[in-house]
Amino acid sequence: MDSMKGVTIRRTRLGVEVIPVHYTADPERDSEWARRERRKYSSQAAWDREQEIVHKAGGGELLFAECGSLRDVNI
Repeated sequence: MDSMKGVTIRRTRLGVEVIPVHYTADPERDSEWARRERRKYSSQAAWDREQEIVHKAGGGELLFAECGSLRDVNI
């Protein structure tokens, strides 16, 4: 099989074929598309996990980082 931009093929140790498809495989998704879409994500790590296929991205990131410290909240 010829290689395609944005598509990789690998097999697991058990022989299962895994084919991650990156957004760059779609000719309509260019750097401008990525710039616009990135603004929809709450963090770089979220973008990296979902669009850049970086499985290790974001370990330990704050769940509600935009809310500030809980000690500032009166309940």
